[in-house]
Amino acid sequence: MRRQILGMLSGILLGGLLYFRLYNSGPFGWEWYQAALFLSPIGLTAVFPRARLAALMGLMVGPLLAEIAHLVQSLYRDPGCCNLWPIGLVILFIFCVPTTLIGALTGNLLGRARFPQPYYFVLLALILLIAAASPYIKSVQQHRLQTVTIPRVMNRIYEAQVTHRARYGAYACDGKELSGVEKLDWGHVGRKTVNDLLIFRYYTVRLECLNNASPPSFRVTAFSHEHEYSNVPTFLIDSSGKLAVSRK
Repeated sequence: MRRQILGMLSGILLGGLLYFRLYNSGPFGWEWYQAALFLSPIGLTAVFPRARLAALMGLMVGPLLAEIAHLVQSLYRDPGCCNLWPIGLVILFIFCVPTTLIGALTGNLLGRARFPQPYYFVLLALILLIAAASPYIKSVQQHRLQTVTIPRVMNRIYEAQVTHRARYGAYACDGKELSGVEKLDWGHVGRKTVNDLLIFRYYTVRLECLNNASPPSFRVTAFSHEHEYSNVPTFLIDSSGKLAVSRK
């Protein structure tokens, strides 16, 4: 019984840690979260061979408990923030349970190979290391996006707009009409047919054409998906060619 409880608690703690470090860290963590969920039951069920089911249940319950705790905290701060919380739980279930079960099945198959138990401790240590290092990895990715990728893309769009107006007499409203940047992953939302959005991992770039203004102009804005954080840069470039950066 003691081993069952220890296996369950270990699964809950590991599942909750992975939720807060990877799943709840935004777009950065989703692929890592899936990888960690796949590997965690392989290592944990091998460390607790007589409490496999308890450890597996803990891994699946841990993220749900963490999501509920996060929901309660968010509701305390802003009672109107989370009207769609049932959808969030469903999405978490879809992300969590199937991958964990597949990992458990894989661990069961690997168990027949009788690998030394220290290998599984190393596997768990690697998972914990990834979870611990995730904020640093995310910070590095964001810094490169903000200092290199976004400014470069926006300057390319500006140059393409200047060329387009010189050739056709008007600025383009659809990114796929801009020579030089038309192969970027332009898209749109809803029923719109104009491809005026570029979606990056942490940012969205929006293209607006103002051909009816006097004089005609255009505007390209890049804004972060992480609105809850302060001091996040927003980028703006227009027909003047000057790239402006502001922080809220």
